[in-house]
Amino acid sequence: MIDLVKKTNGCAAEGTPWAEHCTLYPSATGTPFIAYVHPGIHKFPDEAPALIARFFKEQAAAVK
Repeated sequence: MIDLVKKTNGCAAEGTPWAEHCTLYPSATGTPFIAYVHPGIHKFPDEAPALIARFFKEQAAAVK
């Protein structure tokens, strides 16, 4: 699924670390993708809301 999203969004093949367990795949079309792969159990991670907010704030700042 990660490869499909990267292809659909026109992302770079290689990503860069963005946060713990997160990799940022930049996109030439302005649709970056962050993969969050945590080693925990199958549950919504406690830190996910803060990471989601950070992502959207960074995207909003990039548009200005």
